[in-house]
Order: sequence, then C-alpha cells, then structure tokens
Amino acid sequence: MEISQTTGDGWFGMKKNVLTPELKDELNLIKLRGFINPKTFAKKPDWKELPEYFQIGTVIAGGDEPKSMKLPKSERKGNLVDQFLSDDKDVAWTKNKFKEIQQKKKSVIKKRLDKFKKMKRRGVVRG
Repeated sequence: MEISQTTGDGWFGMKKNVLTPELKDELNLIKLRGFINPKTFAKKPDWKELPEYFQIGTVIAGGDEPKSMKLPKSERKGNLVDQFLSDDKDVAWTKNKFKEIQQKKKSVIKKRLDKFKKMKRRGVVRG
C-alpha cells in the first residue's frame, strides 16, 4: 500500500513537506505564539501534532497598510525563530514568566520537604 504524497484535488494537490529541524522550530513557535507574547491575540492552532501537509509563504505588505505596521528591513530576519529572539521585550517577558514558574515550583517543593522533616522529627516517618 503506497502512502499518498499529496492531499488530493480537494486541497489542490498540496505536497507533503520534509520536516527539518528549522521547520519543526518554526511550527512549534507558531503553535506556542500565544504564550510568547500574551499582549497580542493569536488564535490557537487546531492541530495537536505537527502537520504533515503545510505551505510556507511570504507576507507582502500592501500599500494600504500604515507605515507603523510594516517591519523595517533592518528588523526582518530569515525565519520566525530569529525574529522572535531579536525582539528583546518578548524574550524578557518569556524569561520572567519562566522564572516565576520555577519559583512557584521551588516553594511547593520546599513546603513539602519542610513538612516531611517535621514529621520525621516527630517520629511519624522513618528514613
């Protein structure tokens, strides 16, 4: 049985792409873009796993868009991951959020450890 390499006529014969590490990173970034910058609205993707059939295009700004919406050439990067990493505000927000989560986890573990030590001193737990 041969696996189809295209989606068929219903999707205009879209070809199956080879998932390189760069493409996987970009697809994961698209999947998690709501967590990267919570100030901007991004619809959640409707796929749980990375898609097999997809197309990549280039966004071309129209003439009717205001200049403030256009990204200057100096800030354009080769792919989405590089573009995200070059934006200091988003990276700083993500790092701070990560640190907050780590602090919460540390405090929960410390509370459990303190409770265990207290029980051990009372003789309830041996070990």
